[in-house]
Amino acid sequence: MSSPPTTTDSAAVAVVDDDPVVRRLMRLWLEQEGYTVREFARGAQALAVEELPHLVCLDLGLEDMPGLHVMEHFLALDADLPVVVVTAERTIETAVNAMRGGAYDFVTKPLDRQRFLLAVARAAERRRLTERVRGLESQLGGRRAMARLIGDSAPMQELGGLIERVLSSDVAVAIFGESGTGKELVARTIHEQGHRSSGPFVAVNCAAIPESLQESELFGHEKGAFTGASARHLGRFEQAQGGTLFLDEVGEMSPATQAALLRTLQERTIRRVGGASDIPVDVRIVCATHRDLEGEVEAARFRQDLF
Repeated sequence: MSSPPTTTDSAAVAVVDDDPVVRRLMRLWLEQEGYTVREFARGAQALAVEELPHLVCLDLGLEDMPGLHVMEHFLALDADLPVVVVTAERTIETAVNAMRGGAYDFVTKPLDRQRFLLAVARAAERRRLTERVRGLESQLGGRRAMARLIGDSAPMQELGGLIERVLSSDVAVAIFGESGTGKELVARTIHEQGHRSSGPFVAVNCAAIPESLQESELFGHEKGAFTGASARHLGRFEQAQGGTLFLDEVGEMSPATQAALLRTLQERTIRRVGGASDIPVDVRIVCATHRDLEGEVEAARFRQDLF
């Protein structure tokens, strides 16, 4: 069983939720953004699907079977299938367990349109990247195909040498290059070939996150931290514990987020928005940008100490 190729304009989304109001609301929002949607009111219906979707939006509180069982079924068919789980505030711990079990992200009810669509957009982008990597691996014949791209040309040989030099350490890495030049593939190679390969690889496109949500997405927030924060939200740093956090388009960060990132790099801790305590994080940071950060520093748009 396999899913059709993902296109930028349309990804096939399976919505699994036994609440018809929530299910139709998700469908409406998704179709407004150009997604193709299939609805399933019961877990058993989703398990019987013959063609895998590109991603799944899954309610954990299904009546006919545990939502985690449905997630495990999909991930057994395709371990790279992004699953965005939907949960009520009272079952937030179940959502955390789902993340540990392989879910890509979670959102809480009542649904916030912006946060829901942001989670889905990230999941769709991850699916497109996965298919791109699979295509490269198929062409080159190996699980770590990206490493084999370090081949004949002098620039690629130099790139391979630079990658080798950073594999054995946890030093933060910055990757510079135009859009579409494979910066995330380089970041994945650093992760997969390094000692953190057994941990998670979490990718964040900073340019895709509204400025008002950047700190919440990266560092998380506590319940009641701001209007609409109906439950605790784990940020990308906590999701990447023990692994690698890839911050794509880091030059698009707001000044406040840059300051928070600098503090994290210096102290190896984060503080959730609205939180009162510091949380230790064990994460390697790999950043990428298409901007000239030296010029951004001179223009006072990027922090000198962070650069």
